[in-house]
Amino acid sequence: MGNRAAEFTAAVLGEYPTAVLMEHGPGSIKHRVEDLSVVGGFRYVLNVTPGLHHKRANTDPGRTHSTKWIENDTEVTDDTGPFEHQDKDALPYRFKMSDAGRRRLMFRQGVPSEFIEFEPLERFNGSTWEVPAHPTPSRVDNRLQWDGGTNWGVGYEVKPHGLKAVYVAKTLTGANPIRWAYTLTGATLVGNTIIGDSDGQPVGVLRQGRLVDAVGVRRDVAVAVNATHVTMTPDYSGLVFPVRVDPTVDVEPGVGADDGNRTSSAWSNTGLPGVGDFSVPILNGWYRFPSVTVPPGSTLGVAYITQARTGFDGISNVDSQIFCIAEDDHVAPTVDGDWTTDHGIHTTGVGWSFTGAGSGNHDTPSIIVPVQAIIDRSGWASGNAIGVHIDDNSSVGDNYQSWDEQEGTTPANLHLEYSSVDRIAAAVLGGPDG
Repeated sequence: MGNRAAEFTAAVLGEYPTAVLMEHGPGSIKHRVEDLSVVGGFRYVLNVTPGLHHKRANTDPGRTHSTKWIENDTEVTDDTGPFEHQDKDALPYRFKMSDAGRRRLMFRQGVPSEFIEFEPLERFNGSTWEVPAHPTPSRVDNRLQWDGGTNWGVGYEVKPHGLKAVYVAKTLTGANPIRWAYTLTGATLVGNTIIGDSDGQPVGVLRQGRLVDAVGVRRDVAVAVNATHVTMTPDYSGLVFPVRVDPTVDVEPGVGADDGNRTSSAWSNTGLPGVGDFSVPILNGWYRFPSVTVPPGSTLGVAYITQARTGFDGISNVDSQIFCIAEDDHVAPTVDGDWTTDHGIHTTGVGWSFTGAGSGNHDTPSIIVPVQAIIDRSGWASGNAIGVHIDDNSSVGDNYQSWDEQEGTTPANLHLEYSSVDRIAAAVLGGPDG
């Protein structure tokens, strides 16, 4: 992903050379561009990133001008000494990695004495743990990865809020339990949460593992954490290789105006998403899911949205259709006209008929077809955003369902699982926010 903020600015300047940067946000950049077709001769271009691409340059909450944000840059750069690779000092955390597979993660930029350090990957060969030879790694933007030959691979991917790892078992011979020895400095592990010694605040999490095989079979992975090692024991039985731990993607709408509804009389990015016949106005819901880290060329095996029911009416089924918006990197609508434009570029939809209820989790049916259509677009890139519309499909009058929004306690969650045989994907063992 590299520097998304710089990519957005370069794209705007490429199309509008005289564009002026007006505003930074934690996940957005706003430019003013000349446009003689509108009153005043100017309009604004808002780029919303998948995930955070800015962090605060200082801790003074009173500063309001644009310089209070600096760009997150997840590119891996050169280092010297025992670590050959490091970050660009532009993330909430810091890291260093060696060609031999060691890595040090400093949880907070301002506390360099507080870190976790992992030794190289170890594999269990049936009788003993061994450290396999790590060849010279390849480095592409925010990824460092080692190709262990015929049987295995391992890689680390830099995210705005953490450094993630993955083990790839290419064959049955590579289907081993794996572990990383670790030491903590200036922090204490409580369960799977890392607590900073200086102030007692949570600063990192060792997350649950998942795996997926070449045909989309998925499983949880047992993760054991003791005082010296993080050990993962995948169940490889009956799987088709290669097997990756962990390319599962769970994405919520971004904080702010990334979900809402559109009735036959009004559009909203503050109201609850929902669908059905809402006592005369027809109700349609919409979402923008940022930071969908599925590599181009991947094949989805699982795709659905989990929502939390908040209200309903009627005794007949709610009938709907679920579509994605045919864009490479969806931008949330900000006015009704944007929603209407999005509505005109729907992918093939999936029908969904269900009985309304007032509470509980609510999973959509499989939406592999519309989401795969986005992943298959020539301009798709891992980390882009996906837009989803859930439209009424002639529900009987006064039958509707509403769901919680991002500003509520249980926002919608887009769950994707995929196979990608040509690259190492993101996985577990993250820093802050995994």
